[in-house]
Amino acid sequence: MLVKPGPCAWTLTARSTLTVLVLVCLSGCEIFPAPFSRANKYDAPPIRTTAPPLEGDQSRGIGHIERFDLTGRIAIRQATRNDTLQMDWSHWAGSNHIAMRTPLGVQVMRLDEEPGRATLQLPNRDLLEAPSSEPLLNMVLGSGIPLQQLAQWATGEIPSDSSGFSDMGDETRVVQFMQSGWTCSLQNWRVVGGQSLPGLIQINNPSIQIRLVIDRWNLIRGKS
Repeated sequence: MLVKPGPCAWTLTARSTLTVLVLVCLSGCEIFPAPFSRANKYDAPPIRTTAPPLEGDQSRGIGHIERFDLTGRIAIRQATRNDTLQMDWSHWAGSNHIAMRTPLGVQVMRLDEEPGRATLQLPNRDLLEAPSSEPLLNMVLGSGIPLQQLAQWATGEIPSDSSGFSDMGDETRVVQFMQSGWTCSLQNWRVVGGQSLPGLIQINNPSIQIRLVIDRWNLIRGKS
């Protein structure tokens, strides 16, 4: 004799299935060291800034890039960890504002840097402060990330003091060089506002590997 499952049995089965799906989704995303392990939503307070507001896509035209906003995905690989996050980054004149979120949209880090002062906010943690962003990132990642140099690499600027430079053809266009202890690879170039920009940036040193995929640009240019 077959017994038809009651509503409670169906509810328990559905909950169990949902739990398994959530665990599968989360299994590929480790969130850095211990400070990032709890996925609590953090809404950053408003930032006082003198930068002009962005009004639509300003990527057209020529001239030096004075400011960019980008949206992308960043993967950070260390000896025992592999973290994948969504990233929003605004950069101009030595200032950086970065928010990182899990693939499910939970914000796990907010970094705000102005010349001479940087702050880092983690969920349910006291605000960290330092003269620049590099020691703060070193504290949570085990390696400082040179944001000022990364901003130049992201906009396709090849440093004049780099070594080991190579450009592997125009079709696939892979540009590689070394600077300040970092090995950098710029790939997937495409034209944004009349300028070639890399869509994939990979940098590494002996302790960390970083892969940044850029999905969307918003550029503000100065006069040429």
